[in-house]
Amino acid sequence: MTEAKVKSEIQPIGDHILVIPIPEDKEMKHGTLTLVVPETAQDKPNRGTVVAVGEGRIVDGKLRPINLKPGQKVLFSKYAGNDFRLGETSYIVISHDDILVTFK
Repeated sequence: MTEAKVKSEIQPIGDHILVIPIPEDKEMKHGTLTLVVPETAQDKPNRGTVVAVGEGRIVDGKLRPINLKPGQKVLFSKYAGNDFRLGETSYIVISHDDILVTFK
């Protein structure tokens, strides 16, 4: 499913953001050694790509929009959000307060 199709089918409400998680590297290299981390030992990803953004939060009677756009990469709190699958793709819905930084 394309991001445009997801955007038309799923719209976060309020200050929520829809992200596709970016998995952590499963291999760590040190010199000539390669350590493969098993699936059971991996933490939940805390990086993702923004797919859709809610309209924002009402503060003091005024709408404060979210300053993120689809396609941006974000780092969010380790245990933030709610995971779900749609077709073959995993998503996480995260509150704007749980976004820590954006990066390229």
